[in-house]
Amino acid sequence: QASAALLEQMEQWSQELRVHDLAEEGVALKLQGFETAQPAQQAPPQEVDPGECYISRPDGSLLVVLGEMLHYQDDIAYLFDRTPRERRTEFIDFASGQRARRDGTALLDSTFTENLSIEATEGSSAEVVTGRISIRGHALRDNISMGEKLWVRVVVRNRSPISARCNIQLSESSGWCWSEETNPEQREIGAGEHEVWLLGAEPLHTGTIAPPVFEVLSSFDARPVMVEPEGPIRIRDADRMPLVGREELLGQVMDHLDPERRPGATTLIGGAEGQRTGALLAELSRQVRHRGVRDVQGTFRGAAGQPYKGFQDLLRELLGVSSLEAHDLDLRETAAQTLEELLGEDVAAIAFFLDELTGEGSLEQTSEQMRSFWWYRLLATAAREAPLFVAIDDLEKADADSARLFTGLIARCVQDRVPILFGACTERGEDDRTDRPDGWGGEVPLQILDVDPINQAAVEELLDLAYPSAPFRDDIPWLAASLTERAAGNIGFAIDLVRTLGPTGSAIFSPLSEGRWQIAGDPPRREEFSEKLPARRSDLFAESISRFPEQQAEVLETAALIEGDISVEVLERLYGDADLLDDTLDRFETDGLGVAVDTDLTLYRFRTESARSAVITVFEGRGRRAALRRRRELAKVLIELQGDIAERAGPIGRLLLEAGQGIQAVNYLLPALERRLQQGRYVEGKELAESIERAIGDGAVLSQKDSGSYLLSAARVFIKLGDQESSEKYLLQISADSGDEIYLQKQILHSEICDRRGYAEDSIRILEELREAVERSGASQIAQKFQINFALALQKQGRLDEAVDEYLKGIRIAEEMDDEPGQARSLGNLGNVRLRMREFDAARENYSRSIEIFHRLGHLDMETIIRVGLASVDFYQGHLEEAGGIYREAIETYRLLQNRMGLGRNYR
Repeated sequence: QASAALLEQMEQWSQELRVHDLAEEGVALKLQGFETAQPAQQAPPQEVDPGECYISRPDGSLLVVLGEMLHYQDDIAYLFDRTPRERRTEFIDFASGQRARRDGTALLDSTFTENLSIEATEGSSAEVVTGRISIRGHALRDNISMGEKLWVRVVVRNRSPISARCNIQLSESSGWCWSEETNPEQREIGAGEHEVWLLGAEPLHTGTIAPPVFEVLSSFDARPVMVEPEGPIRIRDADRMPLVGREELLGQVMDHLDPERRPGATTLIGGAEGQRTGALLAELSRQVRHRGVRDVQGTFRGAAGQPYKGFQDLLRELLGVSSLEAHDLDLRETAAQTLEELLGEDVAAIAFFLDELTGEGSLEQTSEQMRSFWWYRLLATAAREAPLFVAIDDLEKADADSARLFTGLIARCVQDRVPILFGACTERGEDDRTDRPDGWGGEVPLQILDVDPINQAAVEELLDLAYPSAPFRDDIPWLAASLTERAAGNIGFAIDLVRTLGPTGSAIFSPLSEGRWQIAGDPPRREEFSEKLPARRSDLFAESISRFPEQQAEVLETAALIEGDISVEVLERLYGDADLLDDTLDRFETDGLGVAVDTDLTLYRFRTESARSAVITVFEGRGRRAALRRRRELAKVLIELQGDIAERAGPIGRLLLEAGQGIQAVNYLLPALERRLQQGRYVEGKELAESIERAIGDGAVLSQKDSGSYLLSAARVFIKLGDQESSEKYLLQISADSGDEIYLQKQILHSEICDRRGYAEDSIRILEELREAVERSGASQIAQKFQINFALALQKQGRLDEAVDEYLKGIRIAEEMDDEPGQARSLGNLGNVRLRMREFDAARENYSRSIEIFHRLGHLDMETIIRVGLASVDFYQGHLEEAGGIYREAIETYRLLQNRMGLGRNYR
């Protein structure tokens, strides 16, 4: 027998089986040769955690920690089989020698040495298999917007013959915060059973980031197991425009949708074409998620006669998979795990849903009744994990079979009081009202709502959202009225009209700075403007439909080369077949590669960066000449349409660089580098600096002025990133004949590097040598930078009176240059000096002026820093309550800013 073999071998080698007592730390128990465990004379080795079994010499010296191979519980030691040929759990009672198993003997006959690895895992990083439990974490979405909750589904399966207690610990994750209501409780999992947790997390910033991670601690393990769900997750800015004027409508729906009081509650939203009812439905899904409800969304848009298309969308969302898998077999394997968890051993139902997922099923293979039963069972089982909200868009485009299936599911959930909620949108005539659909009986708690026409106040709000800070009410007071009149109450048409007023349209508005817009040139005349407005929504796309691509693959490949949002207008300039482009973009969505950013289908986006990379990889395999040609054609179009938009300079420059046009690329990379430096997006600035360096290596030649500007900007970026060595490397490349202005900036940066390295005296010496040259240059950014650096250096040396004089000079220069951020920074620094000099009233005045400017500019980070200084003034003057309030607010703000700044590139 296996246990006898183990005991015999241990006796031959003078080894003893022991366990570190879980109840009393520092006590070892002997498990060998006793009916019950007996205390050992020696304490357990430090390498052995409480609850772990180990093999030692009789003197207590450690031979090997058995780790997960053995588990001691209730005076029984269980041996688990970790042989790679099969995933099966076996156990042996060492105390009695009973219940020997062949697999246990096979394991002992294998390489049982001190080098035996117990930490083997199976599957991806999203699944951890320890021999006793398997843990799988799955992010249920790969594309959400700011303010949404991401559900992470956690499945813990007990593979042992004894029960286990499991607890989930929420780890800190870059870019995420766990929802306040997410507090996973400890659960006991029976032998061979599994438990499911749903964890909610919310993003802290936009970008493409890894999903949040968590840890699972079981009674089998001394240490928690880290689980990293597969990603990435695409986080985008929320589009609030389709929700303008609909707050009251949303409130009515949320009051109606209550899974506890009204199981099966259903809301039907009707609206004319273009009223953005789909966006309203998506907002409902986001809001119910914050109430602990899981949502699945589907649409019959683009079904083109495809039966049950909307339900295939629901199935993908319910299983948390997409058709991005490399092969149908991979897709089926991924989905089969979740289906088995939900449907148990119902092989027929699992096979049906797998066929539905991969498109291999047929209507003839499954009766309508079985289809309805299996769908009800799948949804009802999922609703046991968390209440469910089923959202269907474009219900009017559903085929008859899908409509009957949807109606039957609602009726049965109401009858059985299953906690499932339903929402649907349907399109109606312009002057019609939404009626109760056929087959929806009176027992269904149905709420029918119609979207009201948009008014002028809502159009003004749309303009505010689209072009923040633009003074259209003062400069173009008739604009909102004209747009409202032409939109005729249709919010979709109104949004389209508003978006055509930007740089790529009629160019009435142009960007002023990040997040701020202005009126571009002279305002248009009302009569001329109104005549040019299209009469219908379809007219907005008349030009775009005139030219479509020749082959779908070329469209997809070109779209993958575009960084960020994919503009349909860009694709229109490149390809000429309307049907092909329409088919390509429809397939782009239905195949799961991408998603329309807005419901007008004017902008598209890849669902994940991995999907985009996959398309580029296939494209690159076709040859370098084709890749260069495609990039050059795309770059030419982007320059025509977006070349004057500063935010697009970086992507255009990188595209030109990849197209082998490094000389032209630097013309866009240089201003992009300056812009990122001004925005404080230093990680992206570093990438741009490296791209410029690559372009120079490929043969691009910069003028003396451009070369100096590039090297200075690159040096500044690396200084901000704390890399003084790289910064100094760029400064050393600046030649002596680069000009007085470049030389001054180089020396100022050199002094800053000395200061950061702790060489304050060297920093002051360099600056003092520059004073005369700086004063000759007059009021300039160079002079302002000089004053700030000189004052800071004097401040660090304790020469506070001199520092005050230099700060005052810097403030005067900033005022002459109308540089408000520069004024605010200098005022804040001056407040710090006067605080040290205990001139509290003067410090308060400086801080207050600085806070006022930063608040007006929206610089939350700098405003918070200065507020902390103001709190210090309150503290020293004895205003403790006021100081405490500011400190508490600052702590919360710092926590948020630290998380966001850690992933600076995701500010994109």
